[in-house]
Amino acid sequence: MGRIAQTTKVISEGGYEKVFHQTFEKLPGEKLKKSYACYLSTSSGPVMGVLYLSTANLAFCSDNPLSYKVGDQTQWSYYKISCHSVDSLVLPPMLGELTALTKLDLHSNGLTGKIPPELGKLKNLVELRLDRNRLEGQIPGVTMSNFLATLHTMYLGNNFLLGGIPMEIGMLKNLTLLDLSVNRLIGPTSYAWRVNCRHKIVRNLHSNGLTGKIPPELVIGDVRGQGLMLGVELVTDRKEKMPTKAETVVLFEKLKDLGVLLGKGGLQGNVFGIKPQMCFTKEDAVILRDYGI
Repeated sequence: MGRIAQTTKVISEGGYEKVFHQTFEKLPGEKLKKSYACYLSTSSGPVMGVLYLSTANLAFCSDNPLSYKVGDQTQWSYYKISCHSVDSLVLPPMLGELTALTKLDLHSNGLTGKIPPELGKLKNLVELRLDRNRLEGQIPGVTMSNFLATLHTMYLGNNFLLGGIPMEIGMLKNLTLLDLSVNRLIGPTSYAWRVNCRHKIVRNLHSNGLTGKIPPELVIGDVRGQGLMLGVELVTDRKEKMPTKAETVVLFEKLKDLGVLLGKGGLQGNVFGIKPQMCFTKEDAVILRDYGI
C-alpha cells in the first residue's frame, strides 16, 4: 500500500522528473534518465525510497520523513543522498549500501571510472548489468568473490576494462551467463572456463586480447547455407562431431532472453537456424555479432 500511495503522489506532482528536480539541486542541462523504487541499508535499518539516476547525478530520497533527536526535541526530515559528477557519471561506492538489492541494471548510461569494490557488499545480487558504458580499469576480483552464492548473470561487455579475467570469476557457482565482450582484457581465458557452476553457462568473450583454447563442448562443427539463410551446428569435437544438444538448448534460451531469436533444428537438436527477415538491418547484424553468434 505504501508504494501505491507514493506512486499516486508522484503522478499528482507531475511525474518523477519534476519530483527529482524539486528534491535535488538541478545542474544546467541535467535530465533524469531512470528511477528505481528500492531500500537503502542504513545503520538504523532499511529505508524505503526512490533511487534517481540522471545525466549528472545519482541520488536517493526516502518516501517518508524520518525522525531524529535534537536535544530533547524530535525532528523530522527526508533521508537524502546525492552524488554529483559534473564532467561524467561515475559508478558511486554508495551503491554498496543497497544490500537488499537483487538486480543492478545500469547498462547504456555512459558510466565512467572503475568498478568500485564496494559493490561486493551486495551479497544478495542475482543480476549485474554494467555493459555498454565507458568503465575502465581491472575487474575487481575481491568484489566478485562476494557474489559466490547468488550471482546468476554478469554483463560487463562493451566497456574499456583492462587486465586479465580474475580468478574469482571461476568460483561463481550459480553463474549462467558471463559477458565480458568488447573490452581490452588480455591474458588466458582459463578462469572463464573454470566456472564450477551447477548449470550450463553461456560465455561471451569476443573482441578482447585474450588467449587460450576454447573448450571442446563449444566447438562449431559446421556452417552451411547461403546468404542470410545459415545453419550453425554445435558439436563437442570437429573430428567426431558429437552433438551438444543440452548446451544448444541453454544457449538458445539465453539468446532468446537477450532478444536474439534463432531457429533450432537438426536430427539431434544441435543446429541453430539463422533466417532473418528481409527488414534485417546492419544494426541488427551488429547486435547478433556482439552476442558472439
